[in-house]
Amino acid sequence: MLPKFGSKITGALCVAAVCASFGAPLHARTLTNPDVKTMALLADFLAGNTPNFRERALKSKEYRYANEFDKPAILKRVEAQLRSEYEGFADVDGITLRVNANIGQYDAENGVYRISIFAPGMYFPYSNYALVMDNAADFHEWKIPVAEARKIREQSPYGGVIVEVTLLPFGVQPNNQRHVRGQITDVKVFEDRSGQLIHSAAIAEDQKRDVQVGANAAPTLLDDEAVSVAGLTIGDDLEDIAEALDDQGYTVLTYDGGLRFSSNPDRLDTGMGYYTFDGSENPYPYAVHMGPDLDCLDSSQLHSCGVVYADVETGASTSIVMVQNVTGTSKQDLVTTLFAKYGPASDKFNAYLWKKHAVDQYVWGAFEGNGAIKGHWFTEISGRKHWQVEAYVVEPTPQRKSVIVQINKVEGDNAVTGSGGVKF
Repeated sequence: MLPKFGSKITGALCVAAVCASFGAPLHARTLTNPDVKTMALLADFLAGNTPNFRERALKSKEYRYANEFDKPAILKRVEAQLRSEYEGFADVDGITLRVNANIGQYDAENGVYRISIFAPGMYFPYSNYALVMDNAADFHEWKIPVAEARKIREQSPYGGVIVEVTLLPFGVQPNNQRHVRGQITDVKVFEDRSGQLIHSAAIAEDQKRDVQVGANAAPTLLDDEAVSVAGLTIGDDLEDIAEALDDQGYTVLTYDGGLRFSSNPDRLDTGMGYYTFDGSENPYPYAVHMGPDLDCLDSSQLHSCGVVYADVETGASTSIVMVQNVTGTSKQDLVTTLFAKYGPASDKFNAYLWKKHAVDQYVWGAFEGNGAIKGHWFTEISGRKHWQVEAYVVEPTPQRKSVIVQINKVEGDNAVTGSGGVKF
């Protein structure tokens, strides 16, 4: 299932205008308003699963409603159509949909309208399948000067719009192969009454994802030695970690099964919380003292803090999470530093922290258990299934950047399920 805060986009999906080709496949074509059958086949194609075309043809309405004389010919035709459509996905470069949406009230403080279908957790449902948008956060906010925003409001008093969105279907979610992952490549927004184009946005050609099919989508597992942050490594004894943090100047608070640490000795919160980033209850503990502004509850906003969880019986660390705040640098510099430490990322998502901060989320490696690679929830910052290393690059204020790194190597109650950060 999708993350519990997810919302379906249930507005009517209409036939869209022809879109520009991404230029990747030689004979590229765009799927316009695909139905459930097409999405199911596409999910199978991207997952590397070859379906039983004869079995699906036998279940088709065309075959079931045909008379006994026509059934053999119809079965053969439907089976051939399914096979041809499946094989044709190699040439598909995009999916185009037109959906009803709303731009809401103008946010004068931030100078933006917010487009409803790109809000956190939104996706397109197709019965038991779904089309999810990996980079919706990049298109959620439409930045526009106040004078132009006023004109838009005069055109659309209630904010109703029609959004034409083109997505590149590049893979499936590792933990649910019925969920097709799509990268938004082009967006056009039309005023719903007049049909006038009022906004458009697109990504650059070199930003488009490579299509991942089947085994080619599996991330590379990291060596144990690479799974470290602030000189702390998964599997280290909790007492050794506490000593190492103390040597680095952190104030450390230990408790049964873990510890908290902060570079600000006056603001080490001793309380425990059970909250996700949207404020709802979560069965896993989360480091409340980091705060929704990622400032470690510090007025200077430049201190660092974190949490380590350990196996109660062995004392070996199982999860490390840390936030570090910095100034005088760019988000790209932080990403470059992360890549220098962990190598090229296996995957990238866009997400929100506390439904407040847009964040670039990078993933290295994956947790391997019971012989299978475990996946990660789409745009979910916490959950039961964890990659080995997750990093989040955030800009809480124009002056301050926050880097968050979460390292988990186990599934279970002792896994950290919030966000933390990194000290390089």
